Amino acid sequence: MISIVNQCLTIIQVSIMALMFKKMGSKFLLRYYTWFDLLFYIFNTLVTTRIWNPLPSMHLQRIYETFAIIFFLLKTFYFLKLSDSISPFISMVFQIIYDIRYFMIIFMLAILCFSIAFEL
Repeated sequence: MISIVNQCLTIIQVSIMALMFKKMGSKFLLRYYTWFDLLFYIFNTLVTTRIWNPLPSMHLQRIYETFAIIFFLLKTFYFLKLSDSISPFISMVFQIIYDIRYFMIIFMLAILCFSIAFEL
């Protein structure tokens, strides 16, 4: 029952986002909070469909739930920006993440290479 209510609310939220996209156009996709929402709704839908049709392994279910929670909690930064005392800090964190994006890509590739080498 709860999963049906959850899926109905997800459908309502996605339809609201579609209306916002219709009004704002491509500028709607330039906000990173939009992507947090979209990824949360995708993982939430995956979790719900796995509840309805469970497979023998719960490993993927736990991964989907983890990412859904991460993107849900990242959305709290949007609400923290409403506070005048916290807003500059949130903006600084996202600007720093934006500035080091190329370093993080190279760093993640290096970690991936080492993890594959140690696995072999």
